[in-house]
Amino acid sequence: MTPNIVPVPKPGTIPQSEVDALRAAWARNRGDAGLGLYNPTTGEIHVGSFDTTGQGIGHDGLQLTLGFSDLDRSQWRGFIIVSDGQAINNSGFNIFDGTPPRMASAFYAEIEDALRRAGLI
Repeated sequence: MTPNIVPVPKPGTIPQSEVDALRAAWARNRGDAGLGLYNPTTGEIHVGSFDTTGQGIGHDGLQLTLGFSDLDRSQWRGFIIVSDGQAINNSGFNIFDGTPPRMASAFYAEIEDALRRAGLI
């Protein structure tokens, strides 16, 4: 069995348009969950709401919305955000870190930092 190779995480950034769209979704429905995907190699973070970008299938729906293939899936990690400002380290995308459904703590720390800077938590 080969060990999981965990890249050094890059600081995360979230497009402001996605932050604004998620806040608008929460304004319509406070119970709508926020979904997030993070690429620790590039620092790219995307967020969307379960009701709109999740397409009823959660992180897989966000993946489809973003347009990346299943071949790229191992590069991404997933998390959840709720409208009261809580972030949750939980997604099937995190299987590649060897601790599903949680991602590596160094990755999650970058996500929390980016979510704070964006005012989502």
